[in-house]
Amino acid sequence: MSADQHFFYPEILLAEDLKVLQATVRALSIGNEGLHREHNPEQVAKIVLRLYCFGLTDPNKLTELAGLMADREAGFRYPA
Repeated sequence: MSADQHFFYPEILLAEDLKVLQATVRALSIGNEGLHREHNPEQVAKIVLRLYCFGLTDPNKLTELAGLMADREAGFRYPA
């Protein structure tokens, strides 16, 4: 296994995993990710952790989908 390879185990969170989770929650909680608004950090953390444990570990995809889900749960609508 090379040094840059990372195996994902949903029951075990490593330091790298926690950094991704923290960065995603922080970005969405302060509302600086494109169209996404500022959200409650606890609500965002639950969404991010759920997605991450399902295997969505790419930081960009995780931020985008978690932002959309948080916006939807908060009742925000996007223009068509």
